[in-house]
Amino acid sequence: MKTLTRFTLSFAILVVCAFAQMPSPPQFSADISVSNPDSQPMKGKMFFGAGKVRMDMNSQRGEMSTITDSATQKSIVLMHEMKMYMETNLAGGPGGRRRGPKMPDIKALSENPCASEKDMTCKKVGTETVNGRSCDKWEFTNTTDPKQNRTAWVDQKTHLPMKSVGADGTTFEFTNFKEGPQDAKNFEVPKDYQKFDMSAMRQGRDNQ
Repeated sequence: MKTLTRFTLSFAILVVCAFAQMPSPPQFSADISVSNPDSQPMKGKMFFGAGKVRMDMNSQRGEMSTITDSATQKSIVLMHEMKMYMETNLAGGPGGRRRGPKMPDIKALSENPCASEKDMTCKKVGTETVNGRSCDKWEFTNTTDPKQNRTAWVDQKTHLPMKSVGADGTTFEFTNFKEGPQDAKNFEVPKDYQKFDMSAMRQGRDNQ
């Protein structure tokens, strides 16, 4: 389950990094499903608007949302049952280098989706319709680690992967994909949520 949660957070960062480089990035919402042969499937929803991504997922800790902001380089995790939130810096040290994976610009994505991935080559093998979207089908091959191989169906209009299937059987898929402006409230911390203080929690344990 933790692996799938990290996967969705990494994907959110990838989307923000890619679309932040566009003059007028598309806005959309979509349902998400992530499955792995060794884990319980996860389902959720994704919202992208004005350089921000929100992903709503169910986890072992209950319903959680992750909001990633390209402008502030911050990620916020909302823990709905506890009505609390945590902030994470995506930029580390001088120069503000992102902790998340790097993503090429959108033009590069359309021509070579694996341009930013080390030891990875990709080959377009056809065109298919996935969940109502016209997609280019790409095969990704890692020259050093076959476990990293995967197949992805990349939307011809937005250049987002509508579906991805890894060598280990991990599957990510967008359904109910809808383009259009998103409500700004989706990317805000609710007023009645309190900030989770990790340092105070650790200090409390030390004093016990």
